[in-house]
Amino acid sequence: MKSLTRSRSSPPPGSADPTPAGPVLGGAVQLPPQAATLNEPATSPFDPRVDQLGFVAELQKQFADDLKTVVKTDMLGADEDRRRGESFEAVLVQGTTQTVNPERWVKLYETGRITRAQFMAALSVRRDHALDALGRDELAKISFQTTNTPALRVSRIKGVQVSLVDAVRSLAAAVAR
Repeated sequence: MKSLTRSRSSPPPGSADPTPAGPVLGGAVQLPPQAATLNEPATSPFDPRVDQLGFVAELQKQFADDLKTVVKTDMLGADEDRRRGESFEAVLVQGTTQTVNPERWVKLYETGRITRAQFMAALSVRRDHALDALGRDELAKISFQTTNTPALRVSRIKGVQVSLVDAVRSLAAAVAR
């Protein structure tokens, strides 16, 4: 379990520089102007909600992930599938994945049990495996792309250290507004 008392002045284990990159303002380290270009250009619009998302991720990484592992291990050891607290309940959910045997699937088509349209509708070709058979250019000619829903990735700015205490304080202040 990660320490809850580590402060900004005590760096994470293995950290090379124990001092923050700039002065501390409101629980965050302000970087000098030239450091703003480490991740993105300084012309990126400022949005404090990005920090809130980052702090939630830090809470997850520095505290909740380890805690979740401990609770899950305890539940598995006690052969339990449910536990509860004052306000929340934890349920162990076992997911499964089912894969159709490709040899048997093609045999159903070859014997006429399913139509070509049914056979093709169920197929999906993994690109990595297709690259073993064809070159990139050849594969690109017979491939198509679909656009996925955009994902928002929030990452810590290089050189900024975030302690668990700072993350909690910042989120508490944002929720109180």
